[in-house]
Amino acid sequence: MRRVTSSTIRTSRGANDLAPAVRKQPIRAPYLIESAEFVACHQANFLERLDVLRVAAEGGTFLLNTPYGPEAIWDRLPRSVQLQILEKRLRMFVIDASKVARDSGLGARINTVLQTCFFAISGVLPRDEAIRRIKNQSRRATATREATSCA
Repeated sequence: MRRVTSSTIRTSRGANDLAPAVRKQPIRAPYLIESAEFVACHQANFLERLDVLRVAAEGGTFLLNTPYGPEAIWDRLPRSVQLQILEKRLRMFVIDASKVARDSGLGARINTVLQTCFFAISGVLPRDEAIRRIKNQSRRATATREATSCA
């Protein structure tokens, strides 16, 4: 089983503006995940090396970051991944988070894009509220980096 150290949303800087809307306190204990309703793969090459969908619950959701669109991705997935998607009846979503981040002025910050996708797909927060919070978090992180680089 894969060890997970925190189930809250974190940015690369550790800021966490989204967790209070989901849970009052971050979860700080390690957990062994046996079944996940939502699985995201931020780098498609992980599918070649890791059993990413092993913990995906039947009928769960799978979000894949890939430059290939919905029409092209299926034939590029490893056969074992295709079988798991079919056997577990997963809802699959694909996004080119790198392109979305670049086009949105976020540079290489794909986590921001994938966080937005998570909230939009999962319904944990209303979509507009999630987008507003992520934009605010992104602005604060940018302001902090700019202030630090000017010091």
